[in-house]
Amino acid sequence: MKQQGFLVKEPGFAALAAQRLRKVQAAGAKKVGVILDGGLAAPRIGREIAPPLPGAIEWLISAKEAGYDVFIEVGERPPAIVSAWLKKHCPGLQDAVHICPKRPAVHVMLDPTAIRFDGRNYPDLATLESAIPWWVTTD
Repeated sequence: MKQQGFLVKEPGFAALAAQRLRKVQAAGAKKVGVILDGGLAAPRIGREIAPPLPGAIEWLISAKEAGYDVFIEVGERPPAIVSAWLKKHCPGLQDAVHICPKRPAVHVMLDPTAIRFDGRNYPDLATLESAIPWWVTTD
C-alpha cells in the first residue's frame, strides 16, 4: 500500500504494537530502553562513542537500583565496543544491562527523536515543523 510515494504501515500496525506490549507486560519485569547516541552519549563522533551526556550514568545506575531491566539500543555498533564504553564510564554496569542492535520490546523507550504515538494520533505537519532536533540545545 503506497500513498504519496511513502510506504504506509499496514492497518494491523496498532494491533501488532499492542500484542508486543502485552508480551512485555506478561514477562512481569519493569523494562526500560534508551538509545545510545543522543540518549546516553552525546551525538556520534565518527566511529567513536562520545562521552556520556550529563546525568546519563547516574540515570542508568538509579534505574538498575529501582529494579528496572535496562536495554540500550545501539544500532550497528558492535556490542563489545558499547560494553567497553560502559566499563570505562561505570565499571560493572556493562554486565548489568542488555545491549541491543534493534529497538527492544520495553514498557518505556527514551529516545530524543520520538513523538508519542499510538497508531491513532498522527502529528500534524505544524507539530513536525516545530519539532526541535535532538542535537539542538534549548538552554
